[in-house]
Amino acid sequence: MPDSRRVLVVLLTEYGPLCERCLAYHARTSLSHVATMLQTLTEHVALLVEHGECPGCHQFTQTFSLAKTHDDAVGDPG
Repeated sequence: MPDSRRVLVVLLTEYGPLCERCLAYHARTSLSHVATMLQTLTEHVALLVEHGECPGCHQFTQTFSLAKTHDDAVGDPG
């Protein structure tokens, strides 16, 4: 797993759930880069995608967290 995706896994493990904006802030990268990393990360790691309040910025938005299994992961198509 490339280092940039590993950073997201660590952030989600330690601080998740987080929104894309908070992930980008903590990873010190762009929103578009985080979006791309999250998309490719779902091929290797079970991610739970939900709409709710992000604990990092307190905005109601799409949040991401690690799921225990791929069966627990819920993909939000839009």
